[in-house]
Amino acid sequence: MPLKFDKPYAIIVGHPRSGTHLLESCLACHPKVHKRSECVLRYKQLDGKTKLSAELRKKTPFINHPGYVNLAIVMYAELPLLEQLCGPLAGFKIIHLLRDPLAVARSYAQWEANKALHGKKARAHYKTAETPLPNAPVPEKSLRTLANKVKKLQTEHAEILASHPATLTVHYEDFTQNEQVAELPADFADEILKFIGLRPHRLACDLRKTGS
Repeated sequence: MPLKFDKPYAIIVGHPRSGTHLLESCLACHPKVHKRSECVLRYKQLDGKTKLSAELRKKTPFINHPGYVNLAIVMYAELPLLEQLCGPLAGFKIIHLLRDPLAVARSYAQWEANKALHGKKARAHYKTAETPLPNAPVPEKSLRTLANKVKKLQTEHAEILASHPATLTVHYEDFTQNEQVAELPADFADEILKFIGLRPHRLACDLRKTGS
């Protein structure tokens, strides 16, 4: 029996390691936002895996909370599956998150290097109160090629979303600084909240900013 998959109201779209989880964690500080995280990816990962299926059924990341703005993260690669599950993109409020391609490449390479060094202990995200594991060395020579691939995907999807009736394009650099992000800048937060139909609210962050 297929899992029920509710259509989220708004989605954060971007490339992996672009800050989608960081932005979602901030927006979820609003009392009327329910975050469903990477529910489309999780749905794809089921694929007959009984143990994972049972775990996800218990957590129910595929179900909306009535009365809330239900927010999901959808990477570029998962957009076709989202449309299969919920219909055309025209039915969504889309927050398109862009980040400097070289920074994305460096963050992605860092994550891969950390997985190789720390194995199962490696984590993609840390809470602000947690101490991250030490970073592994990253081979700088491969970053430019990866950055070009990231830029190509960003450009392709920017063109696709340009004709979408409800897309707000935002940049990672507009809400992050050199240090950790304590909360979203008020003007930036208000713009996104207005876009998804919510009143202004202080949006703190409980995730560490990772990557350069």
